[in-house]
Amino acid sequence: TVEGIRKLESKIGRPLLRARKEILQALEISQSVNVPHLNNLTIRLTMIGKAMKKLTADQQQEVRDLSGTYLFDEKADARAAAFEELEKSYPNIAVEVGRLKSLRDFYQDAFQNSEIYDVLDQELLNVIKDNRAFYGTRTYRAFTDSEFKFDKDLQKAAAKSLVELNIEDEFFALMDELTDAPMGLTIMARMRESKLKVKELKDIKKYQKSKANVEGLSVEEIQTAIDSGLIAEDMNAPGFSNYQDDGQVLEYVEKTKRSQIESEVKAYIKKLKKTADEVSGRKTSNGLVGDTKLGPLRVPTKKFKTRNDLPLDLRTFLGEETDPFIKFSTTIGT
Repeated sequence: TVEGIRKLESKIGRPLLRARKEILQALEISQSVNVPHLNNLTIRLTMIGKAMKKLTADQQQEVRDLSGTYLFDEKADARAAAFEELEKSYPNIAVEVGRLKSLRDFYQDAFQNSEIYDVLDQELLNVIKDNRAFYGTRTYRAFTDSEFKFDKDLQKAAAKSLVELNIEDEFFALMDELTDAPMGLTIMARMRESKLKVKELKDIKKYQKSKANVEGLSVEEIQTAIDSGLIAEDMNAPGFSNYQDDGQVLEYVEKTKRSQIESEVKAYIKKLKKTADEVSGRKTSNGLVGDTKLGPLRVPTKKFKTRNDLPLDLRTFLGEETDPFIKFSTTIGT
């Protein structure tokens, strides 16, 4: 239930449902009057399942790959090519897959024609329209399968990916911050020459009003420049030249941030596993067993700032559902 997901969100401190409340309301309205179309989905998937049983394992995988591309690939030419190959090699299945797409189109039209659609802001409307040809809900067996088991090697790979993403974020953030370093170092030298302390606000205000402030900077601009200069100075290079070298900046991030980032990632994965075990019913039954609304998890980076997508290693660790027909049924059913 949505209420159950909201309780889970509160527990782990980040959103698990990508959709806004008004979107969920619109979907509930459209689904409540379209039960026959859900039955149609069952029929289509049953027909595909029967046809798949007659194929070899390699052929079944080819059907999944082509269907997944047709239903969910962002590139229109890739979708068209996949369906053309599906029609050529597996015409009966292609018919059913085409009907699945029509069913998704129906639901999207029903949603866009609902009154709630009119209250959405233009940015969100554009996202919905841009994604309608390939929209799919991503789900993870860690949250839906009571028999799922976490793999230690995959956990290590996921943790490594998260750590490297955070290191990368810190590096680019620091590079941006260091753009003011030359001015900061100049201001710091001037202030020290005048016996002013660069970390004291009262002294910064004195400098701002003095003739030494030839650039006419505000107190806030001076503080920003000094913060950048202090970082450059902390890098301890002769003549403060290290901060201008990408390699040296990355080395500085590694020395000052990696340990903290590794601890944060370790804590995040521990909490993630605990939550997944509870949600799936592997440890505690709370009424959410098999719930498929947990796909849109966000990955924490830059002090757990959310990203739009999970890195591949983390998705693999969580057991991302790759079967396009399961993904499609989840998309329609949530």
